[in-house]
Amino acid sequence: MKKTPNRVIVINVLCTALLNGISMIMMPVYSHLLGTDVYGLAAIYTTWATVFSTVIGVQLASSLAVAQKDFPPEQQTAYQANGVYLGAGMCIILSLLIAVFRDPIASALGLPTWSVLLLAPHGFGLFCVNFLSSKFTYEFKQEKNLLVSVSMSLGAAVISVGLILLLPEEYRYLGKVTGTAIPQIICGILVVFIMTRKVGFFMRGDYTKYAVTYGLPLVFSNLCLQVLSSSDKLMLQRLDSNSAVGIYSLAFNFAGVISSIWYALNHAWSPFYYQYEKAGDDSVLLEHMRNFVRLFSVLTAGFLLLSPEVYRIFAASDFWAGSILIPVFVLGFYANFVGCFARNHQYYYKKTKTIAIISVGAAIANVVLNYALIPLLGGMGAALATMITQVLSMIFQWWSARRFTSQTRAYPYSYRMFMPYALLVAFCCLLSYQQGIWLWRWAFGVVLGLWMLRKLWKIRQIF
Repeated sequence: MKKTPNRVIVINVLCTALLNGISMIMMPVYSHLLGTDVYGLAAIYTTWATVFSTVIGVQLASSLAVAQKDFPPEQQTAYQANGVYLGAGMCIILSLLIAVFRDPIASALGLPTWSVLLLAPHGFGLFCVNFLSSKFTYEFKQEKNLLVSVSMSLGAAVISVGLILLLPEEYRYLGKVTGTAIPQIICGILVVFIMTRKVGFFMRGDYTKYAVTYGLPLVFSNLCLQVLSSSDKLMLQRLDSNSAVGIYSLAFNFAGVISSIWYALNHAWSPFYYQYEKAGDDSVLLEHMRNFVRLFSVLTAGFLLLSPEVYRIFAASDFWAGSILIPVFVLGFYANFVGCFARNHQYYYKKTKTIAIISVGAAIANVVLNYALIPLLGGMGAALATMITQVLSMIFQWWSARRFTSQTRAYPYSYRMFMPYALLVAFCCLLSYQQGIWLWRWAFGVVLGLWMLRKLWKIRQIF
């Protein structure tokens, strides 16, 4: 079947809907089974597993799209296998180092000693899941991406709950952590096995050099993004408690539904963006971008209008204090969305060093703001620090895209197309704090939804 833009986007959104559906179902389960303290400690482990994934993978997934331009089709699988073997080697080295220095590492990371031994294998498995997601996206095999993503999510949910219920209460952290890690570690082993069967086990210097040259700046960039997204939890743990991290993390994960929708839409948009950019037709590119901006902005506004009541349904009462953080998180996610167009432009023209520099600056700013605001405002201080940093990062991404890529090709976007929708999102953010007018908020959300459906029907395309 032909891979039309609408079909690709629908499959990506369906994937996100299923993943978020699983997440929403599991949110009350975990909040009731684990409590704020264990949930917070599990969130800290997940943060470090993601950091290890970033280092181990050398950002191979980010280079898959540009590698399609620079290597012929018959070399694509060999290039991808080379990156997987590079990640496996990094995993082995890190696993040995952690085994030798597990006690000081556990103390530094604030985790039980046994769980740090899982970090490198789990990080490699997570890298392989992300690698498959990017591979299938840029090869327009969204059905396979859907299968892998949903399998990983369902597998983690089933194994985690099973272990939590089987183990004594004091070992529920063990159940949550190992239940999440097992499916992704299995995925990593299978990817290595499949690649070995396809191309054999060998590594080429030119493939490795290409991947490292492109990806190394992005490793630092993504590590800084991890600092940006995770320093709040880590510093809350140090400056407050695991319980505070648990409340904060559940609210963040709930708000992350809108970030997941953005990720799915951007994942679907990126391959077509590369095609539009290659064709050099700005009028077509801008038309599709306007559709993208309108769609995501209305989805974000609707989420803000409905979220206060929905959160109280899905979260245990111990976590309700985190509801005031959700609008702040959503504003930060919306700033990321606005900045994604500048980042895509720079990715296409291989300006990854600029992205890395901005990410380093954002990470430093976030840590400074966290130190200033967490002692004063607790979780709200951490949320504000993250949101402010995301807005600043978005501003510098746009500035750098206009300034440093102009010699290659002028940046075609204008901030004016965002202004009406940014004001709508800000207005809905204020309304979400008005608990007494929930009926009016929901009615406004329905009106926005119907208006968006009418627009989609009129243009007959999602982007």
